Amino acid sequence: AKPFRNQELIEAIIHHLTQSEERARERSRYTELLKTYHSYMDDFAFMSAHKLRGPFSNALGIVNLMQKEWGQDPLFEALQNALEETDQVIQELTHQVGKSHLELRDPDIRLTLGLVNEVLIIEDDPIQQLVIKTKLASYLPDANIKVCGDTKAAISIIEREHKILDLIMLDIHLRDGQLGWDVLEHMQANGIPAIPTLVVTSNLFDEAIKQSFNYEPVVGFVTKPLTEKMLGRFIH
Repeated sequence: AKPFRNQELIEAIIHHLTQSEERARERSRYTELLKTYHSYMDDFAFMSAHKLRGPFSNALGIVNLMQKEWGQDPLFEALQNALEETDQVIQELTHQVGKSHLELRDPDIRLTLGLVNEVLIIEDDPIQQLVIKTKLASYLPDANIKVCGDTKAAISIIEREHKILDLIMLDIHLRDGQLGWDVLEHMQANGIPAIPTLVVTSNLFDEAIKQSFNYEPVVGFVTKPLTEKMLGRFIH
């Protein structure tokens, strides 16, 4: 075999290094494209799981209350069916991007119906406040139900009344970027005994479900709109 001359060897090394640099640049470019893609998918999943589904859960809750107030009506039923079908599509979209399965585990603790007398709802949406309070009042007619819409007010009530509270209904995403977790973390950091907490949210993220059960007080996770059937899984 003909031995390499110095110039040929140098050219071969340069060619190899150039190809390696080009491959590295190509890999870096594809990596950045994948990061951008996953970021878009995360944004899409959040929008569909929470921002888009929120108004639909409000509408479903309102229709449910209207049926309860005025009785069954074909128009209400048709509207409810249409909303539920659309909501199902939203759930499927969220599932397709790998963010939701809605396979909720059974509650670790079931509360006794006659022993739930003091309830605090932490929810910033006025429509959901009405829906949740109405459902609770129907299911727990003798309970004293308080409602607040932000973490500061919630923490104030809990610090004052934690000894008598039997149940907290907690939304995850509150106004001004506040999170329901902040309330639970404040309780833990300040040595406030765990109060059974039911997370009620329009969020469909698996991560939100898993994070819920990282907190000792959380006994369950349900998606909006709240129904008597959902309450029955945790209070009987």
